[in-house]
Amino acid sequence: MTDIQQCVGFIPEPIISRKLFSSKTILWTPNIEEIYTSNADSLEVVFDLKGLKVDEECQRIAVVAQLKALTIQYSSMLGYVWKNVPRGI
Repeated sequence: MTDIQQCVGFIPEPIISRKLFSSKTILWTPNIEEIYTSNADSLEVVFDLKGLKVDEECQRIAVVAQLKALTIQYSSMLGYVWKNVPRGI
């Protein structure tokens, strides 16, 4: 188990929403450098961290710390880039 996995827990979400990354998938890609999306009209949230729990005694967790470019084109329903960000992120 990694340090990140020890410090983070998840609360299941009952509803599947229209998001690119959720609290369950965001830690799978810590070294992602570029995100590009186009014509994603149903996309409402890029990063939704609802349910992500961070242990207060652990250091801050870097989420997509290597991200250098985020390009979103033609996403008419987009309301949030970051949503439900807990303390410690």
